Amino acid sequence: MERHIHRFLNRLSFASIAIATLILIFLFLQTPQTCIPPNSPSKPHLKFPKSCCDSTPRELVSIDKKNKRLWSSNDWKKKLSSFINFFQSIRDLGLLHNHTKFICVSASGVPEVMALSHMGVHDVTGVELIDSPPFVSRADPHNLPFFDHVFDLAFTAHLAEALFPSRFVFEMERVVRPNGVCVIMVEECEVAKLFADAEVICIASVISPYRRDRDACCAILPDGYFIEVFMDVPLEVCEARDAKGLYKLARARAGKIKGFTGIDDPYEVPLNCEIVLKHTGGSPSEMAEKVLNYLERKGFLQA
Repeated sequence: MERHIHRFLNRLSFASIAIATLILIFLFLQTPQTCIPPNSPSKPHLKFPKSCCDSTPRELVSIDKKNKRLWSSNDWKKKLSSFINFFQSIRDLGLLHNHTKFICVSASGVPEVMALSHMGVHDVTGVELIDSPPFVSRADPHNLPFFDHVFDLAFTAHLAEALFPSRFVFEMERVVRPNGVCVIMVEECEVAKLFADAEVICIASVISPYRRDRDACCAILPDGYFIEVFMDVPLEVCEARDAKGLYKLARARAGKIKGFTGIDDPYEVPLNCEIVLKHTGGSPSEMAEKVLNYLERKGFLQA
C-alpha cells in the first residue's frame, strides 16, 4: 500500500513540474494582447519596455549623443562659463599656465575639466568614483592611483561631499609637487575651519547677507583667523553682471523669486570688515594683490 502511495506521489510531482514548466514557457512567450498596439512589430517583449504596457522598443543612446545633448544645454554653458572665469582668476595670479599638469579631484560635474581644456590647458586629469568619458576617469579620491609629486596644481569643488575630508585633502597634497598649489572651493564655514586648524589659507564664498551669519562664522574660528572681505558693488552693477538672469525684471522684480537679496530682502553691510574691495578699485588681479598684501602684512604668508 505504501509503495502505491509513493508511486502516485511521484507521478503527481512530475505532472505538477511539467504543468508549471509549460505555464512559465507560455508566460515568457505570450504578451497580453491589451498592451500591444495594432501596428506593433512582432515579439515586442524582446525589447525592455518602459512600462508594463509599453511595447515600443527603446532606442539605446550612445555616450557621444548623450554628451552632445548635455553640452548644448543652457545650464551646462552657464556652468562652463562660471568655471572659465574662476580658472582665469587663478591664471591671472600666475598659478595656472597651458603647460600646467592639472588634476581635478572628484570632478563629477565634468565642466571643470572641460573649462580647462577650452582655456588651452593641455594636461588635465579628472577623477571621480564614477567615470564620465571622455573627460573624467574612475578613481577613488580618497586613494588616488598616482605617484607622489606628479601634478603642479590640484583642484576640487566637492570637498564637502567627501566621506573623509582629511584623507581627501591628504591625497591632493600627496600628488602635488613641492611648491605646487592645491585649490579647494568651499561654501561652508565648518569646512573652512578644517583648513584653519591645519594652518591652510582657505577662501570661502559664504552666502551671508545678514551680520549674524557672518558673526557665527567668525565665532567658530580662532581669533584673527577670520578675515572678512567686503566686495562693495552697487546693486545696478550686480544686475549688469548677472549671468543667470536672477535680477531681471521678469523674475526677481516681478515677484517670482521671494526673499531675493537686494530686491525684497536686505543686505546688511559689514561694519568692521578687514578688507574692502570696490568695483572701481582696479582689475581682478589688482584686487587679489590687495588681499595678498594684507595676508603678508599679518604674517599668514610666511614660510
